[in-house]
Amino acid sequence: MPATRWRVDFRVKSDMVLAKDQSEVVFTAPDDSHEIHLFTRRGAGKHAADELYLATHVILHDEDPMRAADRAADYLRAFLNVLSVVTSSYYRVEERTLVADWTLRVSHRRFLYFKRFPNPNVPIYGLEQAHLASAMKLMSNQIPGAVLLAIRWWARGVGATPSSDQFQYFWYALEIFAEFTKPTAKVPDKCPSCGGELFCQRCETVPVHRPYPKQAIRELILKHVKGEPEKAFELWDKARNALLHGTDPKEIQGALGFSWQWLSDSLGKAVWAAFLAYLVNLVAASASERGSLALAEANTYAHFEMTVTSDMAMGAAHKDPDSPKIEEFQPDFKLEMNVQEQPDPPTDARDEAPREGA
Repeated sequence: MPATRWRVDFRVKSDMVLAKDQSEVVFTAPDDSHEIHLFTRRGAGKHAADELYLATHVILHDEDPMRAADRAADYLRAFLNVLSVVTSSYYRVEERTLVADWTLRVSHRRFLYFKRFPNPNVPIYGLEQAHLASAMKLMSNQIPGAVLLAIRWWARGVGATPSSDQFQYFWYALEIFAEFTKPTAKVPDKCPSCGGELFCQRCETVPVHRPYPKQAIRELILKHVKGEPEKAFELWDKARNALLHGTDPKEIQGALGFSWQWLSDSLGKAVWAAFLAYLVNLVAASASERGSLALAEANTYAHFEMTVTSDMAMGAAHKDPDSPKIEEFQPDFKLEMNVQEQPDPPTDARDEAPREGA
């Protein structure tokens, strides 16, 4: 089956749009695998400047429209990353809106129209005065700056997406917190093969030092992760190293055999447990009587959305069928999602976990 020529449309926000004397700019891949066309457009925004965006169109060949759309997204992200270096500007892909049959000399075009909606699950009705009282109790003693910094990175991770980005935020928090809380007791270097203590023949001693960052992280994980903490540390460490060495997150996920959602959730929960243990001990050290905390524990930190894909076709009129212009074919539809709350919204997404001793 011969490959079809497709046009995949994206909306890109940036702090740089086309120069006013440029109506269109075109990038052609060095291997001729695709083209990327950029236009300045004006859409919805909070003010006039915010209305401006880059209408971005990737043209490529493929046998399947959805695979073409996925490949186009990868091509676009790689191109925008390099363009960011060239222009010292940010480029954020806001949404993919369309993949259209862009075959030359046709008057009827098939296209897939995409509409993305936020998570249709309503927020959990769970925040109570008891949670605020717990926050006040945990903040009653001065929290060290390094711990606050670690908590800031963790909190940013909770709101981040995708899960591979969440994982990196959680790792920042873990590394900062482990370095701050690592024990003062010195430890020996270990043999990378057998794990035994290294011995200096000349000095006839085993050299010791304060735990290195990786050793401090491992000790923290062994302390707060139940089940198989060594296995968890090895998985998280491999994932982190692979990310830092530039391996594609999809490849890392396949090589490790675990989804990024699981990797991120498990790491995030481990850091959460370490924070709570430290803060509870901090409060308990100055408490005159036993107390309790009202806490909510998430079963996942992942964020979800819904994309509706409509498979349609419509007529296309081009002045020159051998050179169709992008602006000559601009399907636009209004799709809405109607979400109604259930009478009794589920509350099992976050389990209440009261803790004693604070």
